[in-house]
Amino acid sequence: MKSKQFIGSLPSAGVEGPNNICLGDTVNLIANGGVNYEWNDGSQDAVIQVVPLPGEQYVVTVTGSNGCTRAIPHQYTLHPLPVTSNISGNEEPAIGASGLNYSVANSPGYFYHWIIEGGLFQSGYGTSEVEVVWTSEEEGWIGVFATDENGCTGDTTFLAVDIQSSFQQSTPLETEWNLISTYLALDDYSAAAVFDHLNPLLNQVKDQSTTFYPDFPQFSTLTSLEDGKGYWVNMAASQPVIFNGIPLDPTTTVIQLEEGWNLIGYTASEPQGVEEAFASIISILEKVKDINESYDPNIDPAFNTLETIQPGKGYWVRVSQAVDFTYPDPGGMLAGGQVEKSKETPPQTSPAMQQLSHQSKWTVKSYPNSTIAYGNVTLNGMPVTDGGIIGAFVNGECRALGEVRLTDEMSHTSLVINGLPPEEVTFRLLKNGKTWTSQYQAMTRPGNPFKELLPLDFGSPSNISEKTHELAVEVFPNPFSNELSVAMELSLASTVELTFSNAAGKVLFQKLMPIQPSGLFRYTCNPENIPLPIGLININIKTDYGETTQRVVRH
Repeated sequence: MKSKQFIGSLPSAGVEGPNNICLGDTVNLIANGGVNYEWNDGSQDAVIQVVPLPGEQYVVTVTGSNGCTRAIPHQYTLHPLPVTSNISGNEEPAIGASGLNYSVANSPGYFYHWIIEGGLFQSGYGTSEVEVVWTSEEEGWIGVFATDENGCTGDTTFLAVDIQSSFQQSTPLETEWNLISTYLALDDYSAAAVFDHLNPLLNQVKDQSTTFYPDFPQFSTLTSLEDGKGYWVNMAASQPVIFNGIPLDPTTTVIQLEEGWNLIGYTASEPQGVEEAFASIISILEKVKDINESYDPNIDPAFNTLETIQPGKGYWVRVSQAVDFTYPDPGGMLAGGQVEKSKETPPQTSPAMQQLSHQSKWTVKSYPNSTIAYGNVTLNGMPVTDGGIIGAFVNGECRALGEVRLTDEMSHTSLVINGLPPEEVTFRLLKNGKTWTSQYQAMTRPGNPFKELLPLDFGSPSNISEKTHELAVEVFPNPFSNELSVAMELSLASTVELTFSNAAGKVLFQKLMPIQPSGLFRYTCNPENIPLPIGLININIKTDYGETTQRVVRH
């Protein structure tokens, strides 16, 4: 008799669990359809909890009630976690400064979750770049993590920041008049507080219509400074002015320009070209000038000497109609947060003007107004083809310097002639060590540029002992406490008269010396031979062919 054989069916089993898994996730895998379960990792539970790693596979052997078995793998995809790069941004931001951007490398499909301590988000949340304003006076931080299209979330990247409560701007001031501005929103806008550290060297501060006198505050009409304005500062001796505050955003700092001349500041902490700086108002822009250089968009560019707008400097700007003006972002770097905590701005005199002054030994005496003039330069009726320097003089003072340039067979020069009232000006040409004086003279027009090209012709070399000869005098040290020296180079033998007077004009000491030989002249005084008081002292130096006055301070 043959035995009967029974063929059992395989269990109808399966595995439940996520098919898309992020690296590092803990997941549950659930086997079903049997009475016994054995996983390839040795587990014998229907439900196991695992953290999948790359290359791992999970297989369960399911045994049915009839003893039949079936091996079932769990099919899944393991996704790597999104990675964010290091955060780029200012690590020493100014409290309250706007326009501060923080970013990571952008990956398409990522959503960026930003977190912050000590500040607020202004824009960009969810993207790879956010704009932040810092509000705390302590250390803060900013962090970011990303989620990709699979829902996987990466680790958080952090950047610590040291929030600065105040920045400093240091702008050099030379003796007498300086044209300056600030690119900071000041901690204190009162003129008395801003300029207090300059006493006793500070004589006067002016804007376009008001004045601050440090010694007579009751007569001062300039009581507080304003963002975007330029200021004339008169000093008895050289010393930098220090501004404290947080950087302005030039793109949002509005400067109201009236028709005609406006004395304005530069609100960015980085320089930029003059054409870029005023591109938004170029159609109504007529002139821009500082103490020594000028720019006019409507003339031959060869006549323009002002090329770059510098932080810390002030500028006269003339427009044909009133307009609200803002500077553009200089080179993609907003002033907010890009300025160093202590940053010294360029000196008042540009490198080009310093070179002209050094080569000619003529130093421009500045005043809080000037006349722009352009000249056609000829020597005995012919263009000057090998360069030279033009000096404009009023009563022996050098009021402007200009380089002789050759363009299209015409030699010309550009001059910003300093002076307050209309004055008669004469012109000199220095070339190859020789000096010529033009027979042409003109009256200055402060605030009104010459519209005509001045005919500056030079004939025979002039007698350098003429009354308008420039004196190059150095008084040092300044300020001084005891010994003081007066030194100058005498081109010709001459008598020398020194007159010391106080700020009120009272003569303190006077000394007339007989003929001194040409070459270096030096006179040294100290409390033993000249009893000079503490405070401001004017020293008038007079020779047979010119004179000048220097201011010093004894402390």
